[in-house]
Amino acid sequence: MLQLLSSIRVCGGDDAVQVMAWVLDELGAGIPEADTLTGRIREDAAWWADLATPHEVEAYVAAGLRRIERTAFCEAARKRIFAAIWESFGDADRKAFLGRVDPAGRFTGRGR
Repeated sequence: MLQLLSSIRVCGGDDAVQVMAWVLDELGAGIPEADTLTGRIREDAAWWADLATPHEVEAYVAAGLRRIERTAFCEAARKRIFAAIWESFGDADRKAFLGRVDPAGRFTGRGR
């Protein structure tokens, strides 16, 4: 790995980008398998996400969120997804988000 980092430092801008893109592609987890490994989809997803690069996670999550628009999707599943995204934000980002969507400060955080 140290040799790889040294090589990237020596490369010029575009060459370094190409080398790093290749490395991410090689080290990535690849696409999630259609057959689940254990038959427990959530555990399998967590396992895959632990192996995936941030770029892979972002790509699959974004594609999945776009799919929700054109697929029958229960409200509880949407809420679980929103809660997972919400929990990934720090306090400052949560406050900034609430300030933007609820400038009057009426949001109490309790379900209705």
